[in-house]
Amino acid sequence: MNESAARIDALRCISSVKSDLLVLVKRLTNLTEIDDLMIIGSLARNAFITGTSDVDLMLITSDSFSEQSSEQIAATFYQLETPFDVVVVSTDQLGEDVYPSQIMFLRKPDGSIISKPAGSNDFLLSRQDAAEYGISLLGKKTRPRPVPWCLLLQSLRYIFPFLCTHFKNPVLSLCRAMYTFENKRGCSKPVGGEWSLGVVDDRFHAIINRDLRAHKMAQKASFQLEELRTFEQHVREHIGF
Repeated sequence: MNESAARIDALRCISSVKSDLLVLVKRLTNLTEIDDLMIIGSLARNAFITGTSDVDLMLITSDSFSEQSSEQIAATFYQLETPFDVVVVSTDQLGEDVYPSQIMFLRKPDGSIISKPAGSNDFLLSRQDAAEYGISLLGKKTRPRPVPWCLLLQSLRYIFPFLCTHFKNPVLSLCRAMYTFENKRGCSKPVGGEWSLGVVDDRFHAIINRDLRAHKMAQKASFQLEELRTFEQHVREHIGF
């Protein structure tokens, strides 16, 4: 078993995800402009939940990346059933401490390709995730530099208003944002939720536990928008947003 296969085999996920990752690695190794492929997100943090978690990847390209290369990269995901959520970034872009951040493009779980000509407001959160938890699959052991806190804070401020309405497990997403702000490092949603139980007012424990149970069972908890907004305001006051 080679190094990439060994790393994939060690992941805590179902066999179909591992099989698709092996196929993806094999296809990408034939592309000369690919520097590395990294697992980030819940799978890298050993918090992957089948049925609710996407597989987050960071694909790092050489700086000679071309439009033809983007078409080749999109084709590497052909007939793979795993919901891959991919950010494609060049080596130079990965090292830039800039907000918003330039990236090549995003490949979403539904297969759509999204460009960000004005820059990405949340890429630095992915870069920080890669710096803390990233797993290289092409044997290059890429480890991005941690993001300066002042820039990471800008990304957090940008994404915060969307946590209640655009994210799975909105309560846990708010908990994770609070954990990141307090500890200046990322975490999984369950870790953020468990940590928050020791920090927030007791009146919010019920909705946190409800979302923790839903996440564990790959379900979506039902919340009233009013209770989400109330908890959101509590988190805002706690972290000073």
